[in-house]
Amino acid sequence: MTIGKDLIEKIRGAPAEGVEARPVEVERDGVKVRATVRGADRYGCAIDHVRVTAPGRPVPPEERGGVLRRQAERLAERSPGLPERLKVHEVDPGVGVGILRSRPEEVRGRRYTEVRLRGGREAEVERYEYRPEAGRRERIPQGFTHESLERLADDLAEVVGGGG
Repeated sequence: MTIGKDLIEKIRGAPAEGVEARPVEVERDGVKVRATVRGADRYGCAIDHVRVTAPGRPVPPEERGGVLRRQAERLAERSPGLPERLKVHEVDPGVGVGILRSRPEEVRGRRYTEVRLRGGREAEVERYEYRPEAGRRERIPQGFTHESLERLADDLAEVVGGGG
């Protein structure tokens, strides 16, 4: 059993579409996965965001830049369970943050995925839609098959829990 499988088992009881979102959290081997579930059925689910943390495995500040770069490159190579491949947008070792976004050539309409890496021990995935009339982006739910969400959770747990 993997942390991704644990997550899917817990999500299967999520509320129907249109019901208020609820958090679902699982933990395995010191790594936590938390997803905000908007709705689910037997094949897939709508997720507001996914966060993976490995809080008990701190990265020393002097190693953070290298760890973040390796994590970002691995996720860009894999683009695990996501509708578009990712591209490293920014890695700032001083602040301890890395950002990946959907590759521009693969963006669907004005919707894209963003992955934020923090401190070498946290990754968060969200889907956005740019709204030109508002002049800003808004977070939107992202649809996943259970298989693709399982793969995303497992890959993020490996990258964050293993240090990149």
